[in-house]
Amino acid sequence: MRAWRLTTRGEPLELVDLRDPAPGPGEVVLRTMAAGLCLTDVHIATGSLPFGALPVVLGHEVAGVITEIGPEVTEFQAGDRVAVRTGPDGPGVAYDGGFGTVVRTQADRLITIPDGVTYEQAAVATDAGLTSYHALHDKGNIQPGMKVGIISIGGLGSFGVQIAAAAGAEVTAVVRKKALATTALELGAATVVQSIDDVRDLDLIVDFVGSSETVRGSVLGVRHSGRVVVVGGQDESASIPIAVMLMNNVEIVGSNAGTNDELRQVLAMIADRSLKPLLTRIGFGEIPDSLDRLSKGGVAGRLVADMSAG
Repeated sequence: MRAWRLTTRGEPLELVDLRDPAPGPGEVVLRTMAAGLCLTDVHIATGSLPFGALPVVLGHEVAGVITEIGPEVTEFQAGDRVAVRTGPDGPGVAYDGGFGTVVRTQADRLITIPDGVTYEQAAVATDAGLTSYHALHDKGNIQPGMKVGIISIGGLGSFGVQIAAAAGAEVTAVVRKKALATTALELGAATVVQSIDDVRDLDLIVDFVGSSETVRGSVLGVRHSGRVVVVGGQDESASIPIAVMLMNNVEIVGSNAGTNDELRQVLAMIADRSLKPLLTRIGFGEIPDSLDRLSKGGVAGRLVADMSAG
């Protein structure tokens, strides 16, 4: 297998040739067909999120076709199209992931890709879609008619706007770049502002940036007894207006990843076209430069690598 591997944090990924893995009990091996690029990949590579041991093949948004099944695997077979549920204990974080042409993973992380959903769409659903859905529905308890703020329309936020709108919420998108305002409206936002300071009296704000500025602004931007769900981790810490949080009874919760059932729901929404991933496709050889591009900001939606020719 060919792979882009992280050997030293802060150094460029290395293109390596590795032996194809073999599946153990409860595991499968799949041919990687698509892999999404996420800011978490950037943070792991730079060391700002020092997760897992090195060396590791990054890429935690993975979709492909099963080539081998190990002992005790009964629900899947070779040839199945599958998406791999992401998480801190999953591929690309805890062990080699989707920036390699072959991935070994546990079968209980797999969800069958529905007809009509492409590998690229399925790959980004495993994190950008799943994490957004979990943040809004499980942690945010979103309800029809709620006034919901979504900070950023990057990989996760572009899903977040659509998922919130599909749930019947009135969505305010916080988008720094004026040029992306039209995109936010097309995704389903009713209102677009450039700063979190322009937001007031919302029922729920989901912060897909996680900077000190956005967390503080979110606490100030929700109504009495409102909720702030923090998903992004741009800054190591944030300054929170404690008096406002206490007097307004504001709830702040963290959120990441999600469940198999939630991933099935996201894939079903893509299949019925109620959710349309905003994608920019790249080639296998473009992964390192594209991570650098992602680190500079301003990418709407998700970058996703076509791994079929890797």
